Amino acid sequence: MFLHFTVNTFTDREWGTGDEDPSIFDPTRLDAGQWVRVAREAGFKAVILTAKHHDGFTLWPSEFTNHSVASSPWRDGQGDVVGEVAEAARAEGLELGLYLSPWDMHEPSYGDEEEYNRFYQGQLRELLSRYGPIAEVWFDGAKGENAGEMSYAFDEYRALVRQLQPGAVMFSDEGPDVRWIGNERGFAGETNWSTLDPTKVEIGKPGQGDYLNAGEREGPAWIPGECDVSIRRGWFWHPDQEPKSLDQLLEIYFKSVGRNCLLLLNVPPNDQGRIPAEDVARLTEFRVALDRIFARDLANGAEAEASSVWGADLHRYGGSKVLDGKTDTYWAPEEGERSGSVTLGLPETPTFNVIRIQEPIAMGQRVAAYRVEAWVDGAWKRISMGTTIGYKKLDRLHEPVTTDRVRLVVEEALAEPLIAEMGLHFDPHLSPEPDSAGPALRSGPESAQNPVDSLFQRQHQGMGTLAEVFLYAPNSGRASELFEAAFSEMDRVEADLSRYRSASEVSRINREAARGPVTTDPMVFRFLREALSLSARTGGAFDITVGPLVEVWGSSGESGILPSKQELSEARARSGWERVVMDEDSRTIRFLTGGVELDVGGIGKGWALDRAAQRLRELGVGSALLGLGQSSYVAIGAPPEAPGWRITIPDPDRPGQALSEIWLRDRALSTSGNTEKYFVLDGRRYGHIIDPRSGRPAEGTKQITVTGSSATEADAFSTALFVMGPEEAKSLLDEAPDLRALLVFDHTGSRRLLSTRWPDPIEH
Repeated sequence: MFLHFTVNTFTDREWGTGDEDPSIFDPTRLDAGQWVRVAREAGFKAVILTAKHHDGFTLWPSEFTNHSVASSPWRDGQGDVVGEVAEAARAEGLELGLYLSPWDMHEPSYGDEEEYNRFYQGQLRELLSRYGPIAEVWFDGAKGENAGEMSYAFDEYRALVRQLQPGAVMFSDEGPDVRWIGNERGFAGETNWSTLDPTKVEIGKPGQGDYLNAGEREGPAWIPGECDVSIRRGWFWHPDQEPKSLDQLLEIYFKSVGRNCLLLLNVPPNDQGRIPAEDVARLTEFRVALDRIFARDLANGAEAEASSVWGADLHRYGGSKVLDGKTDTYWAPEEGERSGSVTLGLPETPTFNVIRIQEPIAMGQRVAAYRVEAWVDGAWKRISMGTTIGYKKLDRLHEPVTTDRVRLVVEEALAEPLIAEMGLHFDPHLSPEPDSAGPALRSGPESAQNPVDSLFQRQHQGMGTLAEVFLYAPNSGRASELFEAAFSEMDRVEADLSRYRSASEVSRINREAARGPVTTDPMVFRFLREALSLSARTGGAFDITVGPLVEVWGSSGESGILPSKQELSEARARSGWERVVMDEDSRTIRFLTGGVELDVGGIGKGWALDRAAQRLRELGVGSALLGLGQSSYVAIGAPPEAPGWRITIPDPDRPGQALSEIWLRDRALSTSGNTEKYFVLDGRRYGHIIDPRSGRPAEGTKQITVTGSSATEADAFSTALFVMGPEEAKSLLDEAPDLRALLVFDHTGSRRLLSTRWPDPIEH
């Protein structure tokens, strides 16, 4: 992941001027750990930092210039961004790369080739010798139109890299190790050879983009491509720009990684020194989408038959090698053959729209032309075709294909074609997912169809569970836009609130709020204010600070040993919503004692649903049902000619049977229970819902269902009522006339059903 950050971040410019006052560089919340955690959680393996951009301002205290962090107020002039990023990368297990711009608008010696190249190498030496192992050094030929005449001594720069960081790869138009792909859109060529003739390329020379984009067949040097692109329109953060959409990021992925290229995605920190929440949410959505596409290989269990096998050695080179999950084993045809095929007999008849093919890249890049065919209606039908494959080729199909046989045909190769892997996947962003209707959600009578709008449904992994949205829209294109908006909002909430993500706002608050007031995002502040209000309304039966108790009981479930009195006492001493203080004027939150830990598990899903539903309402949706984990729902309007969205409440004692049904219209519903999450010790069952007041798992309750005006409120009250007995629960509900509830308690070996304002008749 690329990190563009310098004085430009504070001047709202893409290129600086070189005469910026260093005092403008003062990121008050800079957290390099957050940058690197975001990169790791999004799936990146390395971060590359712009240690110096064209303005000449250095993010480390350089001995060769005063235009640096040492002259800024940040960290009282004692800071070192490069050092903090290097330390964070080591802590998170990511590799570090650095970009040192050769163009320096601040340096007076620029234009004097001997003096300036000596100056540049001095700064390069500082970077290569101070910060531990460097995985990649990024060079380009940057030089503005008004820059003075200057020839960069790249041969000397490279020699210095080889001397001080022999394990580092070097990037530039001409390599020598990895090359620019010829554009900043993140797209490799449909034909993309990893080989190149560097004598045909010059760093910074215009007009060579097409050559770099495709590489050269049988080129003399192995210089694979790297696709660089920014998540925003600019390379630096600007307050008026938004991150690219999920569809745009997926297109970039398939046209970079899916075309034998490395992807270097720039994600710029903002002027506070943090990756913006909206960018974190989009990266999370991107990661979830990729996991969803590639988590399941529909070719698993297939049988492979090859047209021929090298030396008839099926064990080492047979067609089955393309299905063994290893990129260092491969199918090889008979010696001397430059074409051939592998046919997959699929165990079922899957539907797919993504084809994955990989060559064993350590053996070189060989395939020059191929096609993929499917057995359809009694004949082979071509479904995709291409030229190069390389390390990975991903073909997205315009229409999904359902078949029990697929054939890869290599038409042309430079030597015997070698295929390491083949896979088939389904991308729901291209097509509606097959057989995706969920049994728990029903939209009312089948005949209640709007003659204009149609019902669409889509699922999404979010908030640690399965999100599902049903909505009415005029066409599939509009429905896809609405699904993306809803799921993006859920992902944004998860990125902010999850205490299991070290880069989230809640995790940051948990780390810092005991040391002093923490300024937080307006939406997170609003959420926490609502959480404290609900904690107070329920008398602490729902408590946003239950985290320490959840941890101590979770550890017991894993170890099989109950927590000691001392452990419980210490956890309770760190819990209690009264220990959280919020200041509306400064939008800060602080903890009165150390060890307090916010845990949004009781209402996080509800908040995510409320935010997603609000987004759909803003986009004009009049009828939709949003659900998370089949326990929390929000309804917008109702299906045509139906009183609402019909929700089935499960019976906790009779699996597969319904306890009740309710029509939900412009309301929310939440169910809390312990039938699935619990552990047993010495014959006693301990559920996952903790009573914050006693510090122990709740007992005597089987299931609580609540409907209310918001999913956040319904979540909080279903949790609070679960830890109460029948009388206390009734008293609380009497104080909340807008709520409806269905309660199932244990009662001397049987069960006791209570309801408050519940519309469906229940047999008590």
